[in-house]
Amino acid sequence: MIVSPTVPAVEALPPALSDSLPLPMPSAPADTDTAPDALTTADTSAFLGRLTRTALLSQDEEIALSKRIRGGGADGRRAQTRLVEANIRLVVAVAKMYRQSGIALEDLVQEGVIGLMTATERYDYRRGYRFSTYATQWIRQSIGRAVDNKAKSIRLPAHVSESLRKMERIRADYRRETGDEAPLEVLVARSGFSLRKVKLLTQTLADPVSLDAPIGDGDGATLGTVLDDKDATDPADVVATAEMRTVIQTILSHLDERERIVMRKRFGFDDDDAYVLQKIGDDMSLSRERVRQIEAQALRKLRTLARQHRLRDYLPG
Repeated sequence: MIVSPTVPAVEALPPALSDSLPLPMPSAPADTDTAPDALTTADTSAFLGRLTRTALLSQDEEIALSKRIRGGGADGRRAQTRLVEANIRLVVAVAKMYRQSGIALEDLVQEGVIGLMTATERYDYRRGYRFSTYATQWIRQSIGRAVDNKAKSIRLPAHVSESLRKMERIRADYRRETGDEAPLEVLVARSGFSLRKVKLLTQTLADPVSLDAPIGDGDGATLGTVLDDKDATDPADVVATAEMRTVIQTILSHLDERERIVMRKRFGFDDDDAYVLQKIGDDMSLSRERVRQIEAQALRKLRTLARQHRLRDYLPG
């Protein structure tokens, strides 16, 4: 089980981080030209200090928050904020693993928070594993993709990159809310930028390409069919498999030695190759029927134990 690591010292992060988190942040004074998300260094340090001091959650607390998130509405958003705050140190810890990528730590954390928020939306507490275990996969995936993409990009001035990221988030939020592209007036209102700056930024951003757009010479192929990776692994499956193997190892320890050997060979726990009864019998100098009896006896034990470990879905009927 992965436990969210405690980070002893967190470097000060830029205001951009606040845009990713559904948290109330200090607003700019009304009589200045400072954008609403431009926090002072003191603001940022205080903000991160509060997050990294947030107590870790128990599994029961994670489950309760997950249920509230699934319920949606204002209470669901508050629950999501709480779950994100309690796991921000995990994002920082994972981001530090990529510090040699040439991307600033604050940008890595920014991407990691996106993965963390995805995890809060997709976490299924009924699968039995801890939220931190599940979230780590999404955080790594989000940061890893950013490293792959941004490492190949032309480096822009920091303030331009920050403005572009903000514009991308606003456009993505609007698409999620309405299903349409955000008009200029919405971008101006939500960003606090001038109309001229918004136009320049939107011209800089690549136009979205539909996955249904036809390509080739009229053979019916689309961009989506070409890009679809059938071999890609969902982080949920990665976590479920790892958790399942851990629980299986624990449960098998309750069987006697001969039962363990039969179950390991029968279901491929050691080398992913499941053996037929006859093959197992030959290896153990037992008859096929005797192996079947041992298997049936072991399965009865496992089904009883599995109820305590939420593993029933993995056992044959």
